[in-house]
Amino acid sequence: MWTLMDSARAVRPAVMTKEERSGRPPVDRTPLIAWATGHLSEMLAQAPGEPDLTQQHTLALRHAAAGMSNAEIGQAMCLTEDTVKSHMVEVFNRLGARGRTGAFVIGLARGVIRPHDVLPAGSEPLELAATHRLLLLLIACGLSLPEVAALAEMSLDTVKSHLRVVLRRCGTTRSSHTVAVAIVLGLVQIPGLTLPVREPA
Repeated sequence: MWTLMDSARAVRPAVMTKEERSGRPPVDRTPLIAWATGHLSEMLAQAPGEPDLTQQHTLALRHAAAGMSNAEIGQAMCLTEDTVKSHMVEVFNRLGARGRTGAFVIGLARGVIRPHDVLPAGSEPLELAATHRLLLLLIACGLSLPEVAALAEMSLDTVKSHLRVVLRRCGTTRSSHTVAVAIVLGLVQIPGLTLPVREPA
């Protein structure tokens, strides 16, 4: 069975040892970026055009997109954490998403999540290094951090270190929320995803 990781590996160059890489120019990550954006475009094309979400599902998704944990969402909506988990699983199913990050990408594309739902208070434009944008793009594809590390040819510790920097710069605490923030700020581009003009704070 061909997996998401198999298709990503097919476009990346073979992993080389540190000694083999020394003296060589950096690895061209253009094919990996093309694969990731293609995968995300396909994910959006396959997602329902008009998601069938209840008001509670929509509100739970918007709270999650704001960076809230299930417990925090439960407090805000006067629900138990288990009920929130059930709502989130139902949201993923109805959107055709594999998890929070995919649900955020699809929710933003379909207008269920609005840009102002995502951005932390006082968000200002920021710049991210190309490596940071690549890592967020791969996370947006639903890849785990070990899979991201393998594809980006970095150690898992290096990926986690980069992610901590990105979380701090974006003012977020979760990688899925950070991906949503990066999409809203235009730092991660996904073909086929057009956001409405940001509302003033």
